[in-house]
Amino acid sequence: MIINIVAAKDHLRHGEIIAVPTDTVYGIAADMYNQQSILKLYSVKNRKSKKPLVVQLAKSSDVTKYLSFIPFDLEKITQRFWPGALTLVLPVKEEMVPGFIRAHLPTAAFRVANNDILRSLIADYGPLAISSANPSGEKELASVDEIEKTFGKNFPVMQGDSEVGTGVASTVLAYVDASWVILRKGSLLLKDLCKVIGYNPPVVSSVDFVNKSYTISPQLHCLEQPYDGSIKVVIGFEGRKYPQAEKVICLGDISKPADVKKAIIKTMHLIQDERHPHVWVDMNFPKTGLMKEVARILERSSEISL
Repeated sequence: MIINIVAAKDHLRHGEIIAVPTDTVYGIAADMYNQQSILKLYSVKNRKSKKPLVVQLAKSSDVTKYLSFIPFDLEKITQRFWPGALTLVLPVKEEMVPGFIRAHLPTAAFRVANNDILRSLIADYGPLAISSANPSGEKELASVDEIEKTFGKNFPVMQGDSEVGTGVASTVLAYVDASWVILRKGSLLLKDLCKVIGYNPPVVSSVDFVNKSYTISPQLHCLEQPYDGSIKVVIGFEGRKYPQAEKVICLGDISKPADVKKAIIKTMHLIQDERHPHVWVDMNFPKTGLMKEVARILERSSEISL
């Protein structure tokens, strides 16, 4: 059910949840201070309450009033990437952000989406608690048709383009123990973040915001040029030399692509268990037949947190 901005504000005031367009995927929004609305949001998505929601703001300057301190480089990051496909997890004044939307953590997630309709709603109504419009664990929804098929034709969807943004969720960047880390890879390229903060933020598989610690997820570097020794752990192939490598994990013989493909899953589990921060992946092979699929699997593995 398509609604305009006036109806959207009315739904929110009455404790209802609505679908809203963003610059990436559709979101489900609720009044961030209405606990019953937040409970509806968690219920509709079948989302665990220990998973925080995102506070959507109308403009980047609004974020500072919620923070317990201003992280280093925050202003540079928000000036460059907000509005945009970047979610920031930041330390907050706990009295400013309800515990029921931040899983009672000392941090909260914030975003300013590059969508004029959504920002206009927030500017008029106030900040909203939002999560992607999909049942938890399923693909994010990027069109009205998808939302109606999933949640029913009577689910209120704020008027916007029939298709929304990239269809890829935002990148999530968190400030932990005086440094920035990536909680989720998404629409924003990591190389663009590096240009702003001066280093490649590590991708992490888990974070303890209370004790300010995290576990780094292995980063796969899929490269076609000859091995240069700069990364000491290598995923390679039988019969090839990798001088200066401290560890070589062999996928097998390139002439036996079926065996190589089978070896990938075991290799990825090994990389995960051993927690190597960076792994060089030998991609210098013909991308034909089954080896084309091998290349696709390896490249896909490099794009997500292992």
